[in-house]
Amino acid sequence: MKNGENDVLVDKDDQQQTTWTRNDKMLLICCLLCDFADGTETDLPGMMTQQVSCDIGLSHWKEGLLDYVLYFSLAVSVMIAGPLAKGIGKRKTILISLYLSVCSLVILGIVANFTALLVARALLGFCCGLRYNSLYVWVADVAYNREILDRILLITQIFFTAGSMWSSVLGFLLLDWIGWRKFLLFSTLPVLILPIIMVHFCVKDTKGPQIEGSEDEAEQPETVIVSNFAARTTKMGLLIACVTFNGWLSTLLVPALIQLLKIKEAGPNIHCSVTMTQGPELLLLALVNFAGMPSLFLMHWIKDKIGFRKLQGFVSLVYIANFVLMLTQQNLAVTILTNFITKFFDGIIVMGYTYVLYDVNYFGTSNFEVGTSIATTIGLIGLMAGSAMVSFASTSSVIITAVVVSVVQVMVVVSMTEVQ
Repeated sequence: MKNGENDVLVDKDDQQQTTWTRNDKMLLICCLLCDFADGTETDLPGMMTQQVSCDIGLSHWKEGLLDYVLYFSLAVSVMIAGPLAKGIGKRKTILISLYLSVCSLVILGIVANFTALLVARALLGFCCGLRYNSLYVWVADVAYNREILDRILLITQIFFTAGSMWSSVLGFLLLDWIGWRKFLLFSTLPVLILPIIMVHFCVKDTKGPQIEGSEDEAEQPETVIVSNFAARTTKMGLLIACVTFNGWLSTLLVPALIQLLKIKEAGPNIHCSVTMTQGPELLLLALVNFAGMPSLFLMHWIKDKIGFRKLQGFVSLVYIANFVLMLTQQNLAVTILTNFITKFFDGIIVMGYTYVLYDVNYFGTSNFEVGTSIATTIGLIGLMAGSAMVSFASTSSVIITAVVVSVVQVMVVVSMTEVQ
């Protein structure tokens, strides 16, 4: 994928070299562990809400607020992360987020009232947001070349999905057995300790073959200057918002599969026994999360073979047809098929915009941290809207909204002439 011809581009003489330095390997391990932890952390609150509600006695409104506050604080912190990383450095920002994640998880594991639990979940979302953008910007700065950067982005996206699957499978195996407090600490704290050590000691802030033993500084890339920064940022943010909103519809797969497989859906348990979680529903959630993984590999393979706007435009049109079919043919088979299609193409379009979002050629050198932060924050509006609608609105209204959002997505993709 290429940017517009009028921009000053980074020197690409070394772009074809794909030899991984030791620093690249350490960076990859650190990032995949962080993304694995993020995938686990962002899925856990929703999984545990039923047990938490039973444990401390919550109304339906308070249950929804507990789920929603994490995503709201995540969006706020992503907006702060760019300027903060530019001010104190990306490494320090990532370390702050990791240490605060550990603190918030410990608080979540020991608090005994709704207010403290709400604050702890907000803090957890804030930590994930700080790390979400700063980590990838750091990777873009430190990775030896563009090909290695793209591979790291692919692998970390895969491990984010794996983190979601991990939490679902562990929830099925352990949540009823050890309780939500111990489960929270057991499933997340171990995967946060190693990244803290690696960010401190194992990854250097320099790039190039000197990591293998030479003390010479790597040749620095040319400064990238782009025009229309505000327009580029807005269009990228709107694309992320549309994609994120539509991706939330894949959550409809779980209740549909429950009905198809004739699984007895978990209901309220007035005795608050330890057997009140979803059981097989958590395994179905892991299956749904896995459905988008093959398309991540597919996107990495075809990214240089098909233009960005052509591919993303095609996917956006598929979304429209898919949601219209979902709306007009509301039966179980169509619901399952169309949601699996949504999940599959979601991986393609997410991986596609990720490659552009963390390409310095799109935002320019001086605005890279701020541009990615603002665009991601705009995109998280789709996350908040999607989570709210799926939780509280009727299914038909969510699907109608998705059709409208997909039409907007087509227009945004067509307007992104800066990316070929």
